[in-house]
Amino acid sequence: MEDLWSKYQSVLPELNRTIVQYTDFKYAIAEKIEAEVVSTFADLISFVFQHEQFRDLAKLVDIGGTFLASSVECERGFSLMNSIKTKLRNRVREGHLDMILRVKSYQRDGCVID
Repeated sequence: MEDLWSKYQSVLPELNRTIVQYTDFKYAIAEKIEAEVVSTFADLISFVFQHEQFRDLAKLVDIGGTFLASSVECERGFSLMNSIKTKLRNRVREGHLDMILRVKSYQRDGCVID
């Protein structure tokens, strides 16, 4: 919690207050989950934003909610690498493979290479 707070201390001015809010939030949300009032991430987000007592924590949740939790880009990269480095091209060295992957990725995104 302190590491995350240190990155966003301009948004969250007081660490101790945020920690207290987080502690209260954990118990409140556990009760809501047990009572099946909260069952999705969207429910959790709306719960945080509806309660004034969690206003500092809501900022942190808002920031965290924008992070992507997906491996799509990684999977695309492996797929692209597998299309480049085939059994016939298995001796492509790391440097050349990196350059080819960059060019192909850039082209895949619709960009023109001059």
